Amino acid sequence: MSSSVDISFSSVYLIRALAISGIIVENYHNALWWNNVGSILDLFTSIVAAVGGTLVHIFFVLSGYGLTLSCLKKNTVCWTSWVRERFRKIIVPFWIAVAVTFIIANFSYVSAPVTGQHVYSVTTLLAYLTFLRNFYEPGWTLNPSFWFMPPIIGLYVLFPLLLLVLKRIGITGLFVFSLLAANASIAACVYFGCISDYHQGALPLYFIDEFAVGMMLAYVVYRQPHQFQRFTAPRFFLLGIVLYTLSAVISRYSVLGPGSSAYNDIFEATGLILVLLFTCRWMSETFSPGVLKFLDNMSRRSYVMYLIHWPLIVYGLKPYIWTYFGIHMGPLAMLFSSFIFVLLTFFFALCISLMIERFRLAPKPAFIAPSQ
Repeated sequence: MSSSVDISFSSVYLIRALAISGIIVENYHNALWWNNVGSILDLFTSIVAAVGGTLVHIFFVLSGYGLTLSCLKKNTVCWTSWVRERFRKIIVPFWIAVAVTFIIANFSYVSAPVTGQHVYSVTTLLAYLTFLRNFYEPGWTLNPSFWFMPPIIGLYVLFPLLLLVLKRIGITGLFVFSLLAANASIAACVYFGCISDYHQGALPLYFIDEFAVGMMLAYVVYRQPHQFQRFTAPRFFLLGIVLYTLSAVISRYSVLGPGSSAYNDIFEATGLILVLLFTCRWMSETFSPGVLKFLDNMSRRSYVMYLIHWPLIVYGLKPYIWTYFGIHMGPLAMLFSSFIFVLLTFFFALCISLMIERFRLAPKPAFIAPSQ
């Protein structure tokens, strides 16, 4: 039993490290112009970046997994404390990142304007801070990667209900409930013409089935940890490849009509998690302890990496080197530099995290009563 739990733990932190790396690589390629002339190597680089971008769906799965496993390990959950903890760990850092990005974006427009850059109003800032940015299209370009935040916060709000469903009617009931909710919301938005940009205008219910997959995985790990190893077997890896390929076909050829890129996400997320469970088990058994420790550290800093990577690319790199990329940067150099940028983002995130931790642990000055 303990072996299964160890595999589960190591797989999850490795998956998180790979997922944040893929997201950063994709945004790096999208934000920076490079000398793409349509060669085979250009196509390969573009595919790597596109596949990396799909790993964002893994974070919906991992969020459902982590929240559920934590709650199942407790006899009772104090939801007031739970909300307070989520507010401190998720919302406050996000608010700080939004405020800093807003200031940097408006300042950089004045000091070193770049093609496509904008001045952003206070309305944009408020839309981000209130998690309504997906409904305010003029503000999308401030930080396109932050489309993820309104859906995940919405899923956090729905989590107590989903956990109740899981406890009352089990894994099958939760899966059916979440699948119906996700597809009904997508169908309604397609019918009323609400899906103009699937990700930038995303709603929480679009991803409730992916979130539920993580919850179901946590339920298996908690109730039957010995069964977890089944998901890391080669046959599930092959099933993951099939599901991921099916997802790509559905999206590419609009097999399910308008909204195909939304309907297919459950295949994409499930396929990815099965592929990565097998891959990360192999990594945990093959890589040296030093490499695994590094990836564990990256996993722990993944949220900070997510919050800071877009401003670093667009407001740090792009104003000064985008011309060089457009003229000189070939596909392999672009791909290699994107991996270097992932490492740089990690070290920035590590420094920020260590400063915050030192601030929290610093002794508070003692109160000295005034002399009488």
